[in-house]
Amino acid sequence: WLASADGGVFAFGRAPYLGGLAGEDLDGAVIALEPSPSGQGYRLVTETGAVYAFGDAGYAGGLAGEELSAPVVGLEATPSGRGYRLVSADGGVFAFGDATFQGSLAGRDLNARVIALDPTSSGRGYRLVSADGGVFAFGDAAFAGSGVGRPLNRWLPSR
Repeated sequence: WLASADGGVFAFGRAPYLGGLAGEDLDGAVIALEPSPSGQGYRLVTETGAVYAFGDAGYAGGLAGEELSAPVVGLEATPSGRGYRLVSADGGVFAFGDATFQGSLAGRDLNARVIALDPTSSGRGYRLVSADGGVFAFGDAAFAGSGVGRPLNRWLPSR
């Protein structure tokens, strides 16, 4: 699948088209599409934290209408598919369903914005990754170093 900022979903190969948000009045750009474990569903998330579920991807909550300090930059599902975490650019982590909260970077003075959340296979931990190569481990995620201070190819997120 591919998702566009306006919520359009494009299915290729064996991926089923299960709906999209193109033409809907969204409160922000769609920034991620996360498939369900079965491949028979997906969730879309906007930069404002609104979550939309299609197919067998369940809805467990979202941040629509909440005042956020920074835009949401990612959504990662739990291994069961019955929960997920949202991460914002300031390092805030928001857990829904069977996802557990293991800590965040919200309120800390960061050198660069957070761009991703990488969950562990157990679902009981995660790493936050910042645009300057910083890696921050929570829960059962091991810290194995970071790229801070090393020359990095520049990665430009869409938002």
